[in-house]
Amino acid sequence: MGYPKVLILDDQFGRCALGKQFRSAVGDTLFGGYAADRRALCANFGLIDITGDIRNRPAPEPVAEAIFSPAQTWNDADGRIENSLSTAINMVRKGWPFPDGSRWALVLVDLRFTFGKLNDFGDPTEQSTFGADILIPELSREFGPDLPIVVLSSTDRDENNTMTRRAGALDFIQRIPNVDDAPGSAISRLKEALYLHGLMPDDLGIVVGHDITILKMLRQARRGARSATTILLQGETGTGKGLVARYIHAISDRAEQPFETFNAAFRSADLQTDELFGHWKGAYTGANHDVGGVWERADGGTLFIDEVADLDQKVQQQLMPAIEEKRVRRQGHPQKGQKSVIPVDVRVILATNRPLEGLDSLKLDFINRVNAFKIEIPSLRERPNDVPELARRLAHQMAPDWSGEILPEAMEVLKSREWRQGNVRELRNVIERAIASNPGQVITEKDVGADYTGLGSSSRSNDTDLPGWQRFVDALREDPAQINKTNLSKLRDELSGEFPRLMALILAWALEATRNDKGMNFTAAARFLLGRQEIKTAEAKQIFRRILNIDARERSIAAYFRECEMSCDVDSLLGDLEDSTSPEGGR
Repeated sequence: MGYPKVLILDDQFGRCALGKQFRSAVGDTLFGGYAADRRALCANFGLIDITGDIRNRPAPEPVAEAIFSPAQTWNDADGRIENSLSTAINMVRKGWPFPDGSRWALVLVDLRFTFGKLNDFGDPTEQSTFGADILIPELSREFGPDLPIVVLSSTDRDENNTMTRRAGALDFIQRIPNVDDAPGSAISRLKEALYLHGLMPDDLGIVVGHDITILKMLRQARRGARSATTILLQGETGTGKGLVARYIHAISDRAEQPFETFNAAFRSADLQTDELFGHWKGAYTGANHDVGGVWERADGGTLFIDEVADLDQKVQQQLMPAIEEKRVRRQGHPQKGQKSVIPVDVRVILATNRPLEGLDSLKLDFINRVNAFKIEIPSLRERPNDVPELARRLAHQMAPDWSGEILPEAMEVLKSREWRQGNVRELRNVIERAIASNPGQVITEKDVGADYTGLGSSSRSNDTDLPGWQRFVDALREDPAQINKTNLSKLRDELSGEFPRLMALILAWALEATRNDKGMNFTAAARFLLGRQEIKTAEAKQIFRRILNIDARERSIAAYFRECEMSCDVDSLLGDLEDSTSPEGGR
């Protein structure tokens, strides 16, 4: 990615942009002095001058690209420089946004402007606080609070910062260094302003987008990564809360430390407690070893807790000292010589797709502890101009060797959709289907239109190439009430009888995912499926037997289960399932 673009509204350093008549009036010697002053400023702050009115010199340590404007005009008839609000507004508008969708990362405004006739040294003879009194308030009024205005002034920061903040500026950069400032301090000050206030995309490539809503969200994320110990991400399903959590971790001083995730949904209170905090040996039946929880594994780094609204109230109570006092307690009792309280240093990022206030499932004091620093994740319909970039990124991720393209009219269809069912996740599904159904081809409007992707379509022939169980899973994401009766009837006909195959695949996947060096483990698989660690072997086998025998006459689930590719002899496994005498903890 390129450097962030900065607009500098400054009478002295923008003077070269007053035009050819001004240059002719002052002569090459004075004009050369103005250019030298600007080059010195650029070298000091690490700016690449792309204004185009003077020859640029490479910055030794580039930080940003800069375009200079004096926010003034040259009156050739009277030989005067005049302050011009309209000139400043027009310059801001050129990059709000730019044609490529990017925006000014910062607008740097001087406080004092000299104007009027020039003396023998080429300096105007009159002075005003045009920047402080006119420019900052009027630009804030014209472009709203999103415009990132920062003062760049030779005046003392301590004397003027309060006044400029009241006018609408976000921060104050003192242009002339103090006598005790270290070398390179000017570059550090600009970097700091860009980090905290700049509207810049993610140059790590984790979060995609240039829309103002995304740029503001990334700015808030950078601020949180700098100082907040607890961060709440709030956004609709599929908006990328997990990616934002990873972005915060990656740009923080914890980037080289662990990043752990925990999803609270579909887990019992006991399982939530055990996964978060761990247990001591003997804490419950089957606890044969000391096991640290995810909180301990994240020590020094970041813990991302998703679906925080699904946390049990007992678990919320246990989380509060972990969040506030940086200490956790495992379940059970430690052995002699072991500490019962374990210190941890963890940044906690929590995520929810529902506003926490007013939820009966959450304790008020827990909400107060996690709600201090909130980041709103925008929905995809709030940033339609990011859809093309997202679609291309998703297509490359899912099919790196795909040689096709998404045609412009198809992009317009994608931009026009509201994506209320799943946001970016829903877009991914549409792109995946379109590529899979049109191998090696360009993607057209029809391939991504409502009559192709939606379950309310007039024809679903294009995705009937997918396995029935996969289309069954896709169908579960849709609301049947939103599908017209004719198409719902067609969908039911297509998916009729696919439930047994889907159930067989779920059982097989759970057994493979929980197998250990002794082989398949019905107990571990049942605990995984239901989220209950207290399940015993006899109960686990009973659960599997009941599922496999749902269709008792045809035994269709068992038949599909035998067809699953598994790393064991399936008949032997089923025989073991019927053996009620197998020991606790066996296969």
